[in-house]
Amino acid sequence: MRIRDLLNKLKWSPGSRLEDYCIVIVHRGEYMDRKVIPGARIIDIGPGGFCYVDEKGRETWIPYHRVVEVKTISGEVIWRRGEL
Repeated sequence: MRIRDLLNKLKWSPGSRLEDYCIVIVHRGEYMDRKVIPGARIIDIGPGGFCYVDEKGRETWIPYHRVVEVKTISGEVIWRRGEL
């Protein structure tokens, strides 16, 4: 499944809530070059990436090629680039 399709499914499917997930992205300078974005911060899912509100209230665009994993809040990986 493509990451865009998964994010839309988590956001729009009955019984599913994007707020119950985190998206792990490549982010140079962070610990292990990874950053975790809570699903609750995602405000738009577009054709080439998604937009979220960062900790300082700024809207930030993340292209899909930077997404590494999608996990539940409890840490279960439900999608990993090149797997699942």
